[in-house]
Amino acid sequence: MKVTEKQKKSSKKILPIWLASVVIAFAIGRFSSETPVTSPNYFESGRGIKEDEHKGVWKQKAEGRKATFSKTPDSNKRGSQFTTFHTGHNQTNIDRLFKSRDPLTRLSNFVEVLENLGPHSIESVKSAFETLQSGTARKQEMELLFHAWSKFAPKDAIAYGNSLDKTESSFAVRAALASWSSYDAPNAIKWVEQEIEESKQDQYQVGIIQGVATFDTDAATDLLLEMKNSNYRFQASSALVKNVTGDDLAKAMNWASELPEDEPYIKTTVIGQVAHEVARQDPERCAEWALTLDEGDSRKRIVSTVINYWSRKSYKATADWVQQFPEGNNRYYAIEQMVNQWAWRNPVDTANWLNQFPSSEKLDPAIDNFARRIMHKEPVTAADWAKSIIDADRRNKSLDNVFKSWKKKEPEEALAWAESNAPELLSEIEK
Repeated sequence: MKVTEKQKKSSKKILPIWLASVVIAFAIGRFSSETPVTSPNYFESGRGIKEDEHKGVWKQKAEGRKATFSKTPDSNKRGSQFTTFHTGHNQTNIDRLFKSRDPLTRLSNFVEVLENLGPHSIESVKSAFETLQSGTARKQEMELLFHAWSKFAPKDAIAYGNSLDKTESSFAVRAALASWSSYDAPNAIKWVEQEIEESKQDQYQVGIIQGVATFDTDAATDLLLEMKNSNYRFQASSALVKNVTGDDLAKAMNWASELPEDEPYIKTTVIGQVAHEVARQDPERCAEWALTLDEGDSRKRIVSTVINYWSRKSYKATADWVQQFPEGNNRYYAIEQMVNQWAWRNPVDTANWLNQFPSSEKLDPAIDNFARRIMHKEPVTAADWAKSIIDADRRNKSLDNVFKSWKKKEPEEALAWAESNAPELLSEIEK
């Protein structure tokens, strides 16, 4: 296949972005696995924290919290870059920050500087960062900066983050808290409880859960279940799910399935988020998971996600799975979702598939949906399907919807069909 000039230009744009994302993922993973540096301004002014003071803190119960840290972050995966401070810093490297126009070079230079970031260099690096255009344009650099900064002075990083414009401050503070809690969650939690008013604590809790999730799923889950604000809880669960599904899909599905039943909203939300990640990678496996759950909203979330992703690979395989779904409300929900995905692409095959199901009032929503999907291109067929709906109220509404759409395009044809097949539709016109 011949590559066009447009495609070449598009590739040139996409490649630097992809490479930059790889650098960021590597850098954050690298910083997250390192032992944090110690700094005179870490917790108390003029007092350094010795490395051995962190030992054993993970098995302590966080004060005022249900979460118990039963695991410790693995800081020995790589040789630590953060165990000691250098007595000086390479000002030449800092001076060249953000000078290159190549995004990969810019980020690589930045990562190199951040690997040795400490009290000796933070002000210079911060000044260089402030030369960047604020907002989304420097989001990548911001995440790296606050992640590295919080390894030795998390409170300073948070304070600076809060001083930024509101479009940036939330992201910056969250990155700082995620970094801090990845190696000292009890003190990060304690700081939030003591320094942040209760009504705003859930906003900060998102960052803490993001950090704790990197090493202790159970503790992160406990923290999630304590959150009250639904918006921040959703953001926190997204971060938690990203970590869990990144390790092991089977573990992620088991974890979501075993969430407490007395928190149905959280459980349904998390199952939906996990299903999205699993189905994106392996829709057939996600389909198997759906069949292990009881009838209900959680299984509906998985069903719609499976159909969305699996149908992109094979409509037939997905339709066969739906057709074999066990009897119950979720079965008819699955049929409706299958129609959603299939009807506009191949209405003939969808119609033949629907005809294989026995007539039932439970099938009405799927038929109504099918009529709506095809009424603009196939109004006659849509009207015939709408007319087959069993429930009278739904049938009348579906017919009226098809008829009004049809009448706008082909009024004479629509009126002729109504006169012969559904004269009740004409009564509305006469009024």
